[in-house]
Amino acid sequence: MNAMLRYIPIDKKQAICIIVALILTSVFACTCFGLAREMHGSLGYVSDEKWYVCATRNILREVFNVQPSYVDSEGRHHYTVFFRGWNDRASSLKVSGSVTLYEDVGYEGEWITFTEDIRSLVPVCKAKENFVNFVERELGGKIIAHDGGNLYKKTAGVSIATPKKLDYENLFETFPQIKIIQSGYVYHPDTDDRLRTYLNTEHPPLAKYFIGLSMLFLGDEPLNWKIPSIVAGSLTILFVYLIVARLLKNEIVALIVFPIAFTDPILKAMSSVAMLDIYVAFFSALSAWLALRRNYLLSGIFIGFAASCKLSGAFLTLALFSFMAIFQRAGVKKSAFHALVVPLSVWLAFNSPFMIYQGPQPWIEGVMGSLSWHTSPRPPGAPVSTPWGWFVNENPFALHLSPDLFASVNPTTYIAALIALIFVPYLAIKDRDYLVPGLWFGFTFFLFLLVYALGNRTQYSYYAITLSPMVYVMSSVLAYYIALNTWTCFKLLRVLLAGGKLKWALIQIARNPRSAPRELRKIHASSESQRDNPAS
Repeated sequence: MNAMLRYIPIDKKQAICIIVALILTSVFACTCFGLAREMHGSLGYVSDEKWYVCATRNILREVFNVQPSYVDSEGRHHYTVFFRGWNDRASSLKVSGSVTLYEDVGYEGEWITFTEDIRSLVPVCKAKENFVNFVERELGGKIIAHDGGNLYKKTAGVSIATPKKLDYENLFETFPQIKIIQSGYVYHPDTDDRLRTYLNTEHPPLAKYFIGLSMLFLGDEPLNWKIPSIVAGSLTILFVYLIVARLLKNEIVALIVFPIAFTDPILKAMSSVAMLDIYVAFFSALSAWLALRRNYLLSGIFIGFAASCKLSGAFLTLALFSFMAIFQRAGVKKSAFHALVVPLSVWLAFNSPFMIYQGPQPWIEGVMGSLSWHTSPRPPGAPVSTPWGWFVNENPFALHLSPDLFASVNPTTYIAALIALIFVPYLAIKDRDYLVPGLWFGFTFFLFLLVYALGNRTQYSYYAITLSPMVYVMSSVLAYYIALNTWTCFKLLRVLLAGGKLKWALIQIARNPRSAPRELRKIHASSESQRDNPAS
């Protein structure tokens, strides 16, 4: 390939490589998009999406006073109606003197029809209020049937679909028992009574802002929740490519990033679900790339973005501070400003809507509770794994079944990154830029270990995605140097067998090891010249 590109100007080579990188990035995005469409989960929710997506709707409604919408293929507008209590819901549901309610009846996309045949099977209550009749007769709507029954089991709510948009004021006036009317896709049926007001304050809000923007502009339905994750995961690979190209100063060789990333299951998995960690991975890669370009202000800003998605993103502040203060000798004040003050300011800016909504003191108490939550054991649930166990797929977190999707890694890639970490000090003698992936990886992993030591033993394998960008960088660099040294050994052997000036070359290389590639090229050119011109 190098021979084919030998006569192409360097700018054109770079352009060709960027085009190839963009094509490969698009291929990855399409793969994740196809996977996201295949996953149906429970009513479309995959794994912990039920917490983040439902919280996103509540944030849009409570904090920003807006609501997304969902219009199905039949043109019906979907709503979830929450009542003030269980009795209020029961007193509002009536069909001709009795209500027929089913538990575990129907499947996604089906409707419950109240007919004489089923009305007498499971009578629940008789009441004056006639919410179901109002929806069906006055609005021409339906009560949605799903895998949890047509009512929520753990919260006082019911999901409906109507041919026209609801008049909220009229509905509140007609049924004073109603507390919340939320437009959009049906809420997950298995969450508890916190569902209607849950804001997921144990995590910062930025990732949920991205999900919310997708809901508002593209529609509140399962595939659209995942599109921001697909974009973040795809751009992560692209910026990892740019980092490796800068480190190796070779855009062609840097394309090795794509097969390494494509063969890591966790990247595709976390890029195809509406969870938080993929955003941390993306902003980690972006901040590292900007640090390599010596744009420390923007690097600090995007570290703030990472911390505003999940608190683990704040681990990168120490990485940037160390790189600037110790290795770039930028000064403590300047380093602290870019690595600590700037990310904190960004984090506060993204949290400011919650400060206004909750009030300063409740918000501060919530932040302290979040820090405590992140350093304490949590109730039993999904299979947990240790930070060092992530590299060998200890208890991989199950995200979806059929298609099967687990937060598992390619152990070869991650172990290679650990080996590469050993050689970072040696490479840094040649170029300090090699410190960036080492510091970004090292501090993140070390602080996960520290959190584990402080008492949070409830860690999951999908946390490893925050390490993945630097894993790809370091494993790509290791692969390059292994290939380079292998090729160097091969050329030495070739020169030896050809009877070339081996002794002279070895003396030069011994004096200056960095001159090895140049000296070997001279020998190779000399031997080629002698072969082509025997008379000389």
